[in-house]
Amino acid sequence: MVLQNGPFVMANFPLNVLIITPGFAADENDSATIPYLQDYVLALKNKIGADHIKIITIHYPFIKKKYLWNGIEVFPVNGKNKKGLFRLYTIRQAVSIAKKLLKKDRYVLHSFWLTDAAMVGQFISKKYRLKHICTIMGQDAKASNKYLKYIDLDQITSVVLSKQLDDIFHMATGKQANHYIPLAIQKIHPLTNEKRNIDLLFAGSFIPLKHPEKFVETVISLRTTFPEIKAVMIGEGNLFADIQSMIRKTDNGMHIELTGNIPRAEVFRYMARSKILVHPSEYEGSATVFAEALAHGMHVICFDVGRTFHENIHVCENDGDMITQTKLLMHKQLNFEPLQEMTIDASADAYITIYNS
Repeated sequence: MVLQNGPFVMANFPLNVLIITPGFAADENDSATIPYLQDYVLALKNKIGADHIKIITIHYPFIKKKYLWNGIEVFPVNGKNKKGLFRLYTIRQAVSIAKKLLKKDRYVLHSFWLTDAAMVGQFISKKYRLKHICTIMGQDAKASNKYLKYIDLDQITSVVLSKQLDDIFHMATGKQANHYIPLAIQKIHPLTNEKRNIDLLFAGSFIPLKHPEKFVETVISLRTTFPEIKAVMIGEGNLFADIQSMIRKTDNGMHIELTGNIPRAEVFRYMARSKILVHPSEYEGSATVFAEALAHGMHVICFDVGRTFHENIHVCENDGDMITQTKLLMHKQLNFEPLQEMTIDASADAYITIYNS
């Protein structure tokens, strides 16, 4: 972990944290919405208490009424990802909520993504001279992020989740993040009595960035060598119908099972039964799914995207190499020893150190 000095004002005690995010879980049963952030907030709650955390969620869920999530007050703005003038109105609404909260207490501000969430944090930070931390999560590090020109990076204490993400951020802005805290997940106790009867697993959104079609192509290419190959695809998205049709035409459901969106606990049960995560995404800041797969003893096949450097992560150069490396792994007697590099509790401790600096 790298900790350096950042541009902030001393925090007041007791520590109060205002989290600003584009989206958050709609209720305690919603395990699919930004699992990393849910894990982090719960870990932070265990450290400083629910009463000392408030959350402003800008776009999702699609409601405006305040609600409690595990005892923590959540203030939704209901921006619904609308653009143009409505986006400006949404930002103003989020700022208004923050101002009301600041009439009662002072907060350390922690935004997630260098987007409108960071803009809200920046405005409040400057007006009230509050410390503002922003965790850079993924595509927001890229030069294509239109919000970068509106955000004063010198007034934000920035955190990245991976070294690769810091390199991308540096290429886009000429700056490096103030801190590096590896992506962490809740402590996982994998089910050791599960039989590994799933060869290949896809877990993610069915969107162009994630290239679910390449997973299907990999399975189809391996059928002749492994006629009993079993694969599962977890998730949904705007490509779901296309993938469904592709599987019907090329596989007829013989080797590939589609689950749709399922609760996180059920995803973990599939991971405990799976050997290899094939992740053909073209970009990741720092993939939560890699950490989850490793914690369940899986091997990971991916392109050179946000990742932990570990012998069980196998990086491919192109589509053909992905098929080749998957084939080689399937021929091997694999070791399924669980690995969890960093727990979310340790991550919360690292952030609290920054909050209190």
